[in-house]
Amino acid sequence: MSGNYEEASRNFNKAIELDPKSELFYFDRKLAYQLAIKDYSKAIKLNPEKIELYINRGSSFATIGQFDQALEDFNKAISLNSQLAIAYYNRGMVYRDLGNYQDAIENFQTAARLGDKQSQDYLKLKGIGW
Repeated sequence: MSGNYEEASRNFNKAIELDPKSELFYFDRKLAYQLAIKDYSKAIKLNPEKIELYINRGSSFATIGQFDQALEDFNKAISLNSQLAIAYYNRGMVYRDLGNYQDAIENFQTAARLGDKQSQDYLKLKGIGW
């Protein structure tokens, strides 16, 4: 990858915390995710079986509100490895953000059964079993 997107994201988030009225920080943060998406896409062309690339690109898509593309990437990751809890958790988060709560819960339940602690905690908080 050509950059450290997680660090850049943390830095932009901190800058926004310090100056939440600066539209430039929001724009730059989104640009960093768009660059990450381009790099992940290039990497996927080189290694289309590497699941982490789909997870990371999907997370980047979700962060900037491109939920359909995020779902495509999480679906692809699940098709490559149906036992990967983080893919179900991330897909559940997208469904939740879209207001599709039934699909969100189903994905959190699957992730919880696969051992994902965040999903287990979320479902416990909501009083939902898995």
